[in-house]
Amino acid sequence: MRELPESFGSLVLSGHLLLNHNHLLTLPESFGSLSVGRYCDLSDNHLTSLPPGFGAITVGGDLNLEHNGITALPPSIGELHLRRGGLNLLHNPLRLENLPVEWDNIEVKGKIKLGNARASPAGRRG
Repeated sequence: MRELPESFGSLVLSGHLLLNHNHLLTLPESFGSLSVGRYCDLSDNHLTSLPPGFGAITVGGDLNLEHNGITALPPSIGELHLRRGGLNLLHNPLRLENLPVEWDNIEVKGKIKLGNARASPAGRRG
């Protein structure tokens, strides 16, 4: 599977969303409207970017974007609120100095894993 339909973002899932190892190249614009109750796994795909509204996604637990080719995060990442989970961006070619200024507004209860090191934005609340 290389892409998801635009309507995918209208889903409301009470459990896990496992889209790992699917060779996804892009996510639909609507992905930020998605609501996942527990865990969202987008690891081991071929994503190089995230849609502009991605930060509005609702995930009750962890959000895993590990092992992709993500080089930049959209400014909406500052809207991300993971009140019961963490954010995993390990093994992506992201550089700390290229994070958007909105990164400081992220609210994550668990760990943030970025690059090969852990990052804690100044605005982190938990």
